[in-house]
Amino acid sequence: MNSTDRGVISRVESRSVPGRMRYYILVGCLTVMALVFFFPIYYAFVGGMFNATELYKPGIHLWPDNPRFENYTDSIIKYNLFRQFLNSFIIVGGGVFFQMVVSTLAAYSLARLNPVGGRYIQFGMLITLLIPSIAYIIPLYRTLVNIPLLNISLINNYGGLWLPYSMSAFAILVLKDFFQKIPGELLDAARIEGANNLTLFLKFILPLSQSIIAVLAILAFVNLWKDFLLPYLVLQQADLQPITVRLWTIAQSEPLNLQMSASFVAMLPPIFIAIVLQKFILRGISIGSIKG
Repeated sequence: MNSTDRGVISRVESRSVPGRMRYYILVGCLTVMALVFFFPIYYAFVGGMFNATELYKPGIHLWPDNPRFENYTDSIIKYNLFRQFLNSFIIVGGGVFFQMVVSTLAAYSLARLNPVGGRYIQFGMLITLLIPSIAYIIPLYRTLVNIPLLNISLINNYGGLWLPYSMSAFAILVLKDFFQKIPGELLDAARIEGANNLTLFLKFILPLSQSIIAVLAILAFVNLWKDFLLPYLVLQQADLQPITVRLWTIAQSEPLNLQMSASFVAMLPPIFIAIVLQKFILRGISIGSIKG
């Protein structure tokens, strides 16, 4: 397909009646899909501007009669959402940092250092991907209540979230596959110049893997931001809880319009990050497909 082609339909096809028909049908389907995807986000924004009774009226209301923009400021101030946002960024930022550190080091070890039992370690990681996280939430919680050997508790401590967040079998296996595709001749030449394994990792492996690491970091951020159950169990003090746990407490007693305004505000950071950093996602996907 050359530069004059129009997506999945070439310029020659678009000049014919069947080609134009396919093009308009495709555009129509994509438009409907986009509307279906964005409607919940739009309705969450609009719902936050209704008063306490309008949301319960029968029918679909796409815009309130008297928009109450102050609902957003009221929910932010009343529920101290800035504090919860700060907690969320501390939790998620630390979780992403430790996950990338552990994942890159583990992947480098499996890909380039040939550890004893490396195949079995990789097989064990694959098995963990088949186990739903809810299946081991109770033993994980019991472990965090009293860390074996150390006899310390990580309840009401951000370390109780950073520790389990730091392990991601998916990130390790993706990075391992990527590291193995880096030309070995480049690393061999660096070894001849006297570079050790740590130097190879810091000055060659990491710089060449920036795109895929950025993609995994963005995916980890979005995934950890929406986590609810583990923060709810580990962080029992209200001043430590992230926005997801705070939204659950709001839903227990507060009016629905304030719930929706607070929920929409909570959606903004991951949406903003996904939009701003989408070029890194596309670049990482394209690099992975080329190297594959």
